[in-house]
Amino acid sequence: MYLNDGATVGVLFKVKNAFLFRTSLQNDRATRASSDDAIELGDTTIAGKTVSLLQSADNRVRSFMVEDGEYILVTNSETMAKRFLEVGESGQSLAATSEFRLARRLMPIERDDSLFAYFSPQMLQGLVSPEYLIELRRRIGAKSDVTLVQLAKLAAAAEGAPTASIDQLIQRGYLPNNFSQRSDASGIVELGDSVIDTLRGARGTFLPIADIELQNVTAEEALWYSRIAASYTSRFPHMDPIMVGVQRQTVFAGDNQNATVERLAIHAEIAPWSPAQYGKYAQQLGPPTRVAMQFAPDDIVAVQAHVASEQLGPPTHLFAAIKDSVPPNPDDFDGLIQTYRALKQLPGYIGAWPLPGAIDRLPLGLGRGTPVGPGMTRLIGGIYRYTGGGFSVLSFYPDLLTASLPFLASIEVEDTAQLRGRIGNLRGSQLESWVTNQLYQRSATSSLAGADFLGMLSRQLRVPPADAIAATQDIFATELQCTLGGEYQFLPQSDQWQSTAWHGTRPPVTSPLDYAHPIMQWFRGGQFTLTQYDDRLVVDAIVDAARK
Repeated sequence: MYLNDGATVGVLFKVKNAFLFRTSLQNDRATRASSDDAIELGDTTIAGKTVSLLQSADNRVRSFMVEDGEYILVTNSETMAKRFLEVGESGQSLAATSEFRLARRLMPIERDDSLFAYFSPQMLQGLVSPEYLIELRRRIGAKSDVTLVQLAKLAAAAEGAPTASIDQLIQRGYLPNNFSQRSDASGIVELGDSVIDTLRGARGTFLPIADIELQNVTAEEALWYSRIAASYTSRFPHMDPIMVGVQRQTVFAGDNQNATVERLAIHAEIAPWSPAQYGKYAQQLGPPTRVAMQFAPDDIVAVQAHVASEQLGPPTHLFAAIKDSVPPNPDDFDGLIQTYRALKQLPGYIGAWPLPGAIDRLPLGLGRGTPVGPGMTRLIGGIYRYTGGGFSVLSFYPDLLTASLPFLASIEVEDTAQLRGRIGNLRGSQLESWVTNQLYQRSATSSLAGADFLGMLSRQLRVPPADAIAATQDIFATELQCTLGGEYQFLPQSDQWQSTAWHGTRPPVTSPLDYAHPIMQWFRGGQFTLTQYDDRLVVDAIVDAARK
């Protein structure tokens, strides 16, 4: 959404030979302009300096090239170009702020990150400013208006009254009388075969939000934004900067049988940081610790947290793990009884160390249960509990619990954290089939919705099947794609649309044996840690990814 509907994007070059680099860019821009009559190349003035501007009337092409010393900026935003020149004059750059200098002390260049991203407080504040949110709301309405025009044209054509103008669509009742009447005086017009917004341009290439001046708002817009502002003000009195670094490392070079496995090490920090404005969960974490739980080797998913709360008492390690299995469906966790039944089907365990004693304090002795073995008791509801060595572990499966106990231990590790988690390599596991089927169900629903929409165009708006896909692209300003990877086609014998990925009239109820969701094709396991200090939050994650 942010890229299609008004992102301000720029690429900054630091050049050794400005003349050669400028000449090369100018030649490329001139070639682009000469290849399309709708694109113009000229000069404009920004902050008293001449700037090259390559643009089309619908903003499909919009490129400013501005030079300042050894720096050349290419951007789609006049505001960014102006700000670039202002920084050159004043020296008040992002790098000069105290927050960014702190970020570079915490994540120095010597880390040699493949990617480094920094989100300043000013940028984050801008994303919730009235200028941004109200304009974003308006352009969502503008996109809807363009879509309505496309649908109205199809409806008129279906009723034998093709019209050539928006005014005729309004006069004949296909669009409301007050259509596209807005407080900012913008509207919807036709430009050749396209329908565009007079202020923002064509869908998908709207004018950057930063270049739209918010001159006035309606009472309804003011009330709408005031509610958002009140919520953010109470929850986040100030925005904390975010920094992210990504490093890449090949852990398996690959061969004729196996793909290359690449490890992505992601390091993110929020600093400075104030836990108080992030709710009760941030305030219930215990202090950072080097103590971690050691799990059984056949635990395919495991998580742990170091917490401190009034219910549990002193800082305690809570942990949970599940074995490789086919878990219940998410819909099964609906209501207390269904959730209980679903949990009974999940082979895993949860526990705490050191022994918190919360279960022992349950009324009527419910936490003590009936002894069934050394350190093992059976609680109400068929839950088995083991206590020993400072551990308290619960599971519905006593054999599973007994087999896992020899591996459970508290160990000391090199890094400090409060939250830790890992997911093993799902390749070939039972859990892989479950995850694949869950992802398939979502994709199948979307794939079926696409075919149903094409069918609606053919039946209700009488769009010829040969034109339906092109009409869909006109309506949504994007190509209609089957989320299962197939191609939509119309079958005259059944008078319906279907996808080649279905191998039938509807998607299979469960994922086919040869179906592989894109995520499962590359995911090979991962782990993470979260550490909350008094003044910053640190998240480290490792993801193993297969690539061809």
